[in-house]
Amino acid sequence: MGKMRILLVEDNADHRELMRIALTGHDSTWEVEAVASGEEALRLLLGGEVFDLVFVDYSLPGRDGLEVLEEIRRGEAPPPVVVVTGRGDEQVAVQAMKGGAYDYVVKGEGYLQRLPVVARRAVEAHQLSVGRKRAEKALRESEERLRTIIEASLDAIIAVNAEGRLVLFNGAAQELFQYSEEEALNQPADILLREEICKIHQERLEKFLKRGVGRCGHIGRRMEKFFRRKDGSLFEAEVSMSGGRFDGLRLVVLAIHDITERKRAEEDLLASREQLRALAGRLQVVREEERTQIAREIHDELGGALTGLKIDFSLLTRAALKIENETVRTSLLAGMDSMNESVDSTIQTVRRIAMELRPGVLDDLGLVAALEWQLKDFEKRTGIRCEFFPPEEDIGFDADLSTALFRIFQEALTNVARHSGATEVRVRLRADADSSTLEVEDNGKGIGKKKALSSKSLGLLGMRERAQMFGGRITVTGTPGTGTKVTVEIPPSSTTPLLAAG
Repeated sequence: MGKMRILLVEDNADHRELMRIALTGHDSTWEVEAVASGEEALRLLLGGEVFDLVFVDYSLPGRDGLEVLEEIRRGEAPPPVVVVTGRGDEQVAVQAMKGGAYDYVVKGEGYLQRLPVVARRAVEAHQLSVGRKRAEKALRESEERLRTIIEASLDAIIAVNAEGRLVLFNGAAQELFQYSEEEALNQPADILLREEICKIHQERLEKFLKRGVGRCGHIGRRMEKFFRRKDGSLFEAEVSMSGGRFDGLRLVVLAIHDITERKRAEEDLLASREQLRALAGRLQVVREEERTQIAREIHDELGGALTGLKIDFSLLTRAALKIENETVRTSLLAGMDSMNESVDSTIQTVRRIAMELRPGVLDDLGLVAALEWQLKDFEKRTGIRCEFFPPEEDIGFDADLSTALFRIFQEALTNVARHSGATEVRVRLRADADSSTLEVEDNGKGIGKKKALSSKSLGLLGMRERAQMFGGRITVTGTPGTGTKVTVEIPPSSTTPLLAAG
């Protein structure tokens, strides 16, 4: 023990000096302040002087030692007090101990040698007592803060002991489960669970209590589970578990957050997305139907009219050849040739527009032939070398799926022409037990990962919507400088679009 400050209260000057010498002689770092009366001692203590220990003689002028002890004990942080009595004052010593004295010393043979031992023991015990009280106070404050936090939590917080019984049930838990704290505490935690999982819960609890936190897979994880209210109704909640030892006992603490509203919102959002997807799919179908109808009308009506006009020009040309006036005949034939060329050009334009609106080859010869025709046309228009790898066996796609794959293919080729800077394009179509796959790969400048993941870039949103109509998906891969690959995968069972009927 290091430096210590002692207050010595003794009216007998000889005893006072002997006691001072006994204490300072034992340890030179001990500082002893000696006074002759209780009034002087109290004046020092009340004046702000701080002492680690007080020795007070019982027989003092004015206030006796017990009265001085009582006054000292009334202080905010009183030091330990040792009462010194004469022989035959054992009853006084008992009263002193009851009054709060740490110890007493009877003046007799060898008492001076005992003073340092008593002093050291008293101060050490006092320091331990003060430290314990501080720790207890800090613990109480910590527990109070923790309880305040737990009670203020919007999440239900419960704790389960080794017997599987509830030992903590905060206000949010009471509101969520509809049990009062009195009703819930000491009840089996099973009252909060679905009946069919109570046995599983008990097994997991026993596993945790036997093996500890590190051996229980659910500790430290967020999970979504169903719980049961007092009225028997079930609700879904997100729960996180923690565990450890408290007061030597293992406890499992659960924080439970009701996600009923969130789940309902997620379901509503999912339903809304499905409705939008169905609407988008229906619009695609209607658009294709309109394209087919317009293409047919252009081909049949306008094409037929132009063909008739062509026949009329042929008849007029024959009639013009019979005109005897050479000048008139030559001029008329030249004009008719020019008009005939215009009609031919218009017929070609009509055919091209009708083909772009709805390629007849797609309806007449199927998807494979349509892809091959489109790829040759693309190569002719762009100068980009194209290679097509058709499936080894004939694939029978229905009209809707063929149209969707063909439109995705057209969009992929448009991206190649506009963005890739490629000189080669390779197209593969294959089918197996797992899926039907269409790949469009180029050797262009490639696409960054961020852009590939963006739904808005390169018309990917429309392509993905078409694929999703059939339960399929589209992936875009590539790195700058190595080209880009667009892969469309359609499940084998998805031969019709996933649309609402009608």
